[in-house]
Amino acid sequence: MENPIDEARRYVSNAKDVIKNANYDRNFKMYMDGKYVKMAGDTLWKGCLIAFY
Repeated sequence: MENPIDEARRYVSNAKDVIKNANYDRNFKMYMDGKYVKMAGDTLWKGCLIAFY
């Protein structure tokens, strides 16, 4: 079995890759595509759960 912290770090890395697709608008200082923001948030949450269990 893999180290849970290393697995959580992998999830964080994947979330960073996902959020890059969300089209950040510098004028409004927000992400324009909520689908990718939600996906990144879900991925981060799962990484946190893996790290603590």
